[in-house]
Amino acid sequence: MIPESNAELLEFFDHYLHGKENDFVAKTPKVRWALLQGGDRDAIENIPIPDFPLPDTDYRDLYLGGDGKLVESAPGAASSVSYLSRGDGKDVVSFDIRFDQPTQLVGIPKAVVYMSTDDHDDMNVYVTLKKLDKDGNTLQHMTIPRARALAPSQADIEPKDRTSLLLHPGSLGVLRASHRHVDERKNVHPNWPWHPHSHEDKLAPGEVVRLEIGIWAMGWQYDAGEGLRVEIGGGHDMNHEIRHFTTRFPPESTLNKGRHVVHFGGEFPSKVILPFVSI
Repeated sequence: MIPESNAELLEFFDHYLHGKENDFVAKTPKVRWALLQGGDRDAIENIPIPDFPLPDTDYRDLYLGGDGKLVESAPGAASSVSYLSRGDGKDVVSFDIRFDQPTQLVGIPKAVVYMSTDDHDDMNVYVTLKKLDKDGNTLQHMTIPRARALAPSQADIEPKDRTSLLLHPGSLGVLRASHRHVDERKNVHPNWPWHPHSHEDKLAPGEVVRLEIGIWAMGWQYDAGEGLRVEIGGGHDMNHEIRHFTTRFPPESTLNKGRHVVHFGGEFPSKVILPFVSI
């Protein structure tokens, strides 16, 4: 137990459970945030912020572009890439961006992707945001402070223990294409679409559909030269948050078959919306 956390918890209980007039409310920030760094670096913790999402967040559109890049302007010409939808988590398409100065992404991101398949009438789509180090390697964040972890370096963690309870791989968004309808009246945030899941809208072969995919909130610190990768795939194996806590789907039960096509550029401005901040 961490002494300072225990002391604060007791003050919380005293105020809200015992009705004691202490200074807990006056001295406690409305929101305290942590910026993840990944690798063998601890989080930058206990950053007070006035609200969440931050009121002055700079939401920027970054478009899927050629050569696997994220770009600031939508490409003029339409193009596409595809992946095997029942891959082992390694058959994905990815788009990267490098930051030339220190960057902080805090808040709610979203993906808007145009997709199709010739092989089935539906598809499950997974989008993950991953951090890259300066050499292009993906980074995960250890959820336990290294000073109190059994394995202070990620390299010492056994493969069987590499679950999301210990290693956070990045924020994830998931959507079934037939449930793509959005009820904007119920959106809790522009980047968190409300899908009512009240009906199925199946796909015709080759039909290109627009998918709005909400992605879990994020909070990452990037040094100059580090970057972000958007991975799009069809297999739940691509994210160990799902892989370790669900039963593996037998091939006959999944709605994914054949290849999924990601369209971008031209009339298909596929993009991610990222929350840039300064805290």
